[in-house]
Amino acid sequence: MIIRQRVILFDLWGTLVPAFPRSEHQKAVAACARILSLDPERTLAGWVDTFPDRVRGRFPTLESNFELIALRSGTRPDENRLGEAAREYRSWTSAHLECTPAVLATLASLRRAGHRLGLVTNCAPDVPAVVGSSPLGAQFDACSYSCQLGAVKPEPTIYLSTLDRLDARPDEALFVGDGSDDELSGAQNAGLTAILLAADLSDTYDQVRPDRLRWDGPRIVSVTEMSSGLEDPTPAGAE
Repeated sequence: MIIRQRVILFDLWGTLVPAFPRSEHQKAVAACARILSLDPERTLAGWVDTFPDRVRGRFPTLESNFELIALRSGTRPDENRLGEAAREYRSWTSAHLECTPAVLATLASLRRAGHRLGLVTNCAPDVPAVVGSSPLGAQFDACSYSCQLGAVKPEPTIYLSTLDRLDARPDEALFVGDGSDDELSGAQNAGLTAILLAADLSDTYDQVRPDRLRWDGPRIVSVTEMSSGLEDPTPAGAE
């Protein structure tokens, strides 16, 4: 595909890695609840309920988030149990943020073609450390994590602050995402061009996404489609 923008911003879950898996996530939260001697269903409800605060960075750590949920349940866990629950959750996050070699190769090819790349994601405090120490994180010139920035998609700030770090204007940028959190319309409202990545939503918390339902713009089914036509052919006679 032909990409005319010199800067490309990517969503994380459902775009570069599989969509956030509801069934597996519920098992992970249940495991954390058992560590904390909490009811798994009430803990999951509390985790979902605190999502808006978590992705805005209102919990500096996973431990503080689990502590609030426990206190609301009438339990005061000690620091050791909170730390163990946080480690359990971070382990799950790390396992589910593994990127395929094909996606990594695509990002590398985009960089070789002269594009600057940015990551823009709504996430909890566990994600930046995992991505930052991974081969995926090494592909980006700028990463914007909502929990660090205090702004979330679809707010213009999260897109525009990333572009500022890349020294780019909105009309020079493309955003690629699976349509969660109204991120496509958010990107367009901020002046960027957007592409829908049509991910499988069958095992997600937000199967119904207004951005995706009303989308009539360009779409792809995999990030790897973006590498077609990027590489210059080998000159005749070259070895």
